[in-house]
Amino acid sequence: FEEALADNALEAFISRLRKKLSDSGATIRTLRGIGYFLEETKDPA
Repeated sequence: FEEALADNALEAFISRLRKKLSDSGATIRTLRGIGYFLEETKDPA
């Protein structure tokens, strides 16, 4: 039970970070089975 709770806490934290970064030119991407990475978003030209 504690492990599932910790997984959910991480997903909630990443979700909040994604919202805060939405206008910053960066996004958090998920690599399934690996983890997360920060990626620069491209400007629409």
